[in-house]
Amino acid sequence: MKSTNLLWASASLCVAIQTANAEERVINFSIPPQSAVTALDALAAQSDLQMLFNREALKNSTTQGLSGSFTAREALKKLLVGTGLTYTFTAEDAVAIKLAPTQINQSDPTTLPTVKVTADATVYEDDPKGYNVTHTFTATKTDTPIMETPLNIQVVSQQVMKDQQAVRIEKALENVSGVNFISQGVGGASFNIRGFDTLSYYRDGVRVDTQVLNTVFPDVAPLEQIQVLKGPASILYGRLEPGGLINLVSKQPLSTPYYSMQQQFGSFDFYRTTMDATGPVSKDKTLLYRLNMAYENAGSFNQYAGDQRVLFAPVIHWNISDQTQANFHLQYMHSMDHPGGVLPAVGNRPASVPLGLNLGESSSITKTDDIRVGFDWSHDFNSRWTLRQNFNVNLVNNPVSTMGIQGLVDPTNCTAQGCAVARTYFNTPALNSQAYYTSLNLTGKIDTWNVAHTLLMGWDYLVENSFQAGSFNSSTTPTIDLYNPVHSGTDGLLNTPDYAYSWKFGENWHGLFVQDQMKLPFNLNLLAGFRYDSASQSNTYAYTIPIQPTSSNSENVGALKPRFGIVWQALPELSLYGNYVENFGLTNGHNVDGSLLAPTTAEQKEIGVKTELFDKRFTGSVAWFDLTKQHLSTPNSDPALAAQGFSSTTGEVRNQGLEVDFSGEIWPSVKMIGSYAYINSRITKDVGTVLDSNGNVIGTNSGNQGNRYWGVPTHGGSLWTTYEPQDGDLRGFKFGVGIVARGERQGDNANSYQLPGYAILNLMTGYSWKVGASKISLQLNADNLLDKTYYNPYSGSGRNYVFASPRSFLGSIRLEF
Repeated sequence: MKSTNLLWASASLCVAIQTANAEERVINFSIPPQSAVTALDALAAQSDLQMLFNREALKNSTTQGLSGSFTAREALKKLLVGTGLTYTFTAEDAVAIKLAPTQINQSDPTTLPTVKVTADATVYEDDPKGYNVTHTFTATKTDTPIMETPLNIQVVSQQVMKDQQAVRIEKALENVSGVNFISQGVGGASFNIRGFDTLSYYRDGVRVDTQVLNTVFPDVAPLEQIQVLKGPASILYGRLEPGGLINLVSKQPLSTPYYSMQQQFGSFDFYRTTMDATGPVSKDKTLLYRLNMAYENAGSFNQYAGDQRVLFAPVIHWNISDQTQANFHLQYMHSMDHPGGVLPAVGNRPASVPLGLNLGESSSITKTDDIRVGFDWSHDFNSRWTLRQNFNVNLVNNPVSTMGIQGLVDPTNCTAQGCAVARTYFNTPALNSQAYYTSLNLTGKIDTWNVAHTLLMGWDYLVENSFQAGSFNSSTTPTIDLYNPVHSGTDGLLNTPDYAYSWKFGENWHGLFVQDQMKLPFNLNLLAGFRYDSASQSNTYAYTIPIQPTSSNSENVGALKPRFGIVWQALPELSLYGNYVENFGLTNGHNVDGSLLAPTTAEQKEIGVKTELFDKRFTGSVAWFDLTKQHLSTPNSDPALAAQGFSSTTGEVRNQGLEVDFSGEIWPSVKMIGSYAYINSRITKDVGTVLDSNGNVIGTNSGNQGNRYWGVPTHGGSLWTTYEPQDGDLRGFKFGVGIVARGERQGDNANSYQLPGYAILNLMTGYSWKVGASKISLQLNADNLLDKTYYNPYSGSGRNYVFASPRSFLGSIRLEF
């Protein structure tokens, strides 16, 4: 209560301060071609910017001049094109100008303006206050313009996350076409990308397997961007699902001091405090730091649900020399999550029950301690060859105690007077996982017969281990009535387990890959690459209640897979591209006898068009894809076995679709990001094994061939736009409006029930102003403003689902200095 009163008192004090707004206005510039020194003096005189530069060093530089209406930042960027000069903002209205280095600068994404200089002295900038990003490393592991990348890569910028107050990555990813949220229960989530579920994400190019590590999905506090590479990506990143890859890009240390503190407060007793600090450690700025911290204490609209989180994420950057750099990073996250309600379908629709109903118990909890330690370095041998190495360790302790439903409800036995739902009590006091990752990449540039090559050769190695021991109880666990629930608690259930078990899982793989990006005549760019994987896995089950022989299974697999792509940049603003990619995926689960299911494979064909408009402030893309995946893992057809994590293979699924994405600035005061996806998803081969509750084979075809694959909407899209007046009485305000829509989704592969489609409306408003050298921002977001009831699939079993959030409000106050 005291913290809330203090927060409101601070907000009231901030509103009372009347000063000029920090945002830029549009100015009509007229600067003729002349020396850079006099041109910069003219720009300073015609704007509010203070120019800091060495006149003697810039005396030989000239500019082509500038004419037209721009903001001061836009005018500076245009004025310096072709000059060989680069710049860095040292404050809101102060900018340092200097000669650019002769080789390509690889700048890290930051919360302040990032400037990169290419060999032909073309200056480009990804404005951290903007929605548009022009270059990424995710698609090719080289610094490649998106317009020259023959793959569909989409980026959610930090400013989008700020405007939408995205606390979790699932909200931010609503802005990307073909990406759909799948609930994983306690604190967890996965995403359906191009129709296929993925249980892993990448952090700065390092894999985090949430299924093996049993960790909750990450916090956005230390993130600069979220990049989504569509389609198979195993060529560069190892074994993963073919729908796509989510890469979380971390905030990096800055040489200019920057500090930010934010307090958020919202519906359902949501409170969250975050801090971001960065700057130099040493006077010569060879040692830089960044520290992000977060504390969250939140309730939920779900009965019994809520969470507490503590995040601590420091980063140290060391400029060892002009050619050598190193980074050290640590992230510690502690969370205590009480799960929300997982519900069974009745008939072909979600059950008609009150919002937030929880069929579990109040004692259900997951405790997570997630530690990530990493070190990476790079060395430039010269301007053309660079060696990079990365080492990462992830340690997770994740004990679970929870009550779950078995999922299958016979509608003939359900009436308004009663509908009994079977439940299982899980207790896993020992759940420990480790992952060790290292990679070595060599990047070089060579020229042959007027063709410029960017070569990438690499090796990576991953080791993952997981151990869990626990028990589960179904036979003596009380049922609960779906329509008239009476909660029984969990007392005594630990003493009467049906099963007590231990499980060890191990995986390791080596990968070797080579990639060549070729710049050909007539603005053609060709990409070709191959990867060889050698992987092994082991699986050991031991049951002590009832006593059974220990079962152990292992496998060794390998594959060589290609990737080809071509881009024709017909105009500077227009690119046409196509690609063909093969994928080597995961060993995707285990059967009731402990045996490992076959690895998935996939193939994709894709064509598309990309565009950059408004001086690269706005990008758009349209892509058509045909993606086929073999040996899919799905929940076992027996609900009790599915609830225990046992799987079967579905055979083959083919997803064909159309994706549209766009983001950026269409006017100095208007930014937007939007998406649309059409996906025709069909089960083309159905060779899954059907088992009874004792693990006996009772069939080899479940009759799903021709059905839609579960969890994939045929249509889905989003649109978000903000308006930030540059002049007049409304200067300093920001307004935003957005809509997120998804079509009907099948709840299981049998298509026995459907989750209805929905469209939700989101709004935001904010106000920012300067107090001396500091900036204060107030913001209020309203999500699902019309209070639409809608649902998300739940991957624990094909007949379960979860409620999505009702109408909620989230306010914040942020101080930057």
